[in-house]
Amino acid sequence: MHKAGFEWNFGTPQTISPPLRTIATIPPRPFKPLISDTEPSEPMDSEDTEVLITPKSYDYETTWKSEAEEEDRGIGFIALDGRSSIVNPSSSRVTLHVNQASGTVAKGLRKVKELDLRRYGKMVGLSLRNHVLAVASYSYGTVGLIEPDSMHMLAELVCEGCNLFDLDIMPSGDVVAVDSKREKVIKLRTNGQRIAERHVHGANKGISVCGNGRIYTLSDVTGSVRILDQYLNHVGKITVPSMDKHQCKYVHCRQDIIYISCNSAIFVVDIKAERAFTINAPTSGAYGTGISNDDTGRIYVARRGTGSMDVYHNDGRYEKTLSASQQILWSDIAIEDENVYAIDYIGSKVVHYIRE
Repeated sequence: MHKAGFEWNFGTPQTISPPLRTIATIPPRPFKPLISDTEPSEPMDSEDTEVLITPKSYDYETTWKSEAEEEDRGIGFIALDGRSSIVNPSSSRVTLHVNQASGTVAKGLRKVKELDLRRYGKMVGLSLRNHVLAVASYSYGTVGLIEPDSMHMLAELVCEGCNLFDLDIMPSGDVVAVDSKREKVIKLRTNGQRIAERHVHGANKGISVCGNGRIYTLSDVTGSVRILDQYLNHVGKITVPSMDKHQCKYVHCRQDIIYISCNSAIFVVDIKAERAFTINAPTSGAYGTGISNDDTGRIYVARRGTGSMDVYHNDGRYEKTLSASQQILWSDIAIEDENVYAIDYIGSKVVHYIRE
């Protein structure tokens, strides 16, 4: 057990890049106590801290990717609810990286059910624990608790004035969420009572809870992971060199291993062994969306601008890519046994798939 107030700074982590997919052992580095409680200066405001993609606005600049050909920028179409809308690069705010290779043909994923949550507006974060799905509304601060088999809504919590990027469920059943506009971590009871909140400098992206109750919050501004206890007290920080350059957005913790999804890489941090390595994305900007894993330690990371995900072995070796049958955009994913749950960001839906 590490003492409160530690700061863990890695040396340069081992990088795994296609096609090598090899990993070297990283010498353990000890935890270091914080020299000062002084916080770094506040980061500059960034549009990306507020907007990932604007739903129901189809003016996107799209960079088409093909695994067989060179990159080619052009105008394309995005389908939504049976309609198609032309992509207009001149008025776009966000670049979508659309992987043509995945197309609309299912590969390894079969859709079972979906829950339409268009009334939630923009949804980004998803969590699964104790057989309960939790989804957060960035637009309205609503948290939906869902029974994953039937996809029926169990309860809805409202965080007034919140813009929730991500959330997770504590072992106690309480919900913790990140208000990315205000850099706050907020804790809610399942009856909707807001029992605690804390400003955490740079906490504007993903959040995850480990089995020991420690809370890990991610900042794409500072390139670090802040660690809180169950009462939202700051107990430490993890910094990995170069992570601040990769625009990291999602974090997932399981059995003392942290998985971080960044635009161009995955960072895997083994807290207990005090080691880390990175997996380079197959193309620049391919990741930076949801990440999860299963009981075998396999890593699942959603591919930006698609309804597909890459699967890696726990040592970083690429295994396969799984794709859904629809041309949709996933933001976050959660894995349980053969079940895959994903947020259809454009359609504002939670979708349940089975891995086949």
